[in-house]
Amino acid sequence: MNIKENDVAVSIIVTTYNQEFYVEKTLNSILDQITDFKIEIILHDDASTDDTKSILEKYYKLYPGIIVPIFRSVNIYQQGISPCVESLKIANGKYIAICEGDDYWVDNNKLQKQFDLMEKNIDLSFCCHNAQIYYVNENKTSPFNNSLPSGRYSTKDLFNKEWFIPTASLFFTKKSLSYFPEWYGEVRSQDLLTEILASLHGDFWYDSNTMSVYRKNAIGSISSLPEKPWVYLELRLV
Repeated sequence: MNIKENDVAVSIIVTTYNQEFYVEKTLNSILDQITDFKIEIILHDDASTDDTKSILEKYYKLYPGIIVPIFRSVNIYQQGISPCVESLKIANGKYIAICEGDDYWVDNNKLQKQFDLMEKNIDLSFCCHNAQIYYVNENKTSPFNNSLPSGRYSTKDLFNKEWFIPTASLFFTKKSLSYFPEWYGEVRSQDLLTEILASLHGDFWYDSNTMSVYRKNAIGSISSLPEKPWVYLELRLV
């Protein structure tokens, strides 16, 4: 698929739930990206009960040509429906980037680097990179991955290694996200399942450079939601 001058090249999906303390930093880190292509930001708020929605509405008024809002009155995540998958349904980009509402990017050229990589390596299904973990409750940081080298990886590596891909680093081809099983929304480790499904369309590239921050133990994270019966993804090679 060739990208015309006025086409959206990259759709950035930002899902939020009760992240009033973090989401402005998230959005600013996206809006600060330097690119030579058009982007759209799909803001999907899943019925936040704090001031998150008001903050998103403010940004939408400031950037109506870039931001596409989805405001839920009822939380769909608790119904086993993925806000990310629902956002994908209206995404116009050739590529999909993800940055949840409590994470943020720290390299203003992140999107351009990933876009250029994918355009030059059309057999890749997605690319990703290293991140810094920020432990909110302890006010300390550590690398997400300590020694994983940059390079090409495959589905097999997702089975053989511990979780090594920060969510805010993910940059997919839209065509690699064409299928999600009906039970997808019931899986606790949806990020990993998404990576596995996408990797079936081709290898992926990991960059050891740090280009995002992953907030751990943040307000509004999955762990802050009421418990529900989860399906845990068991990974085995048979």
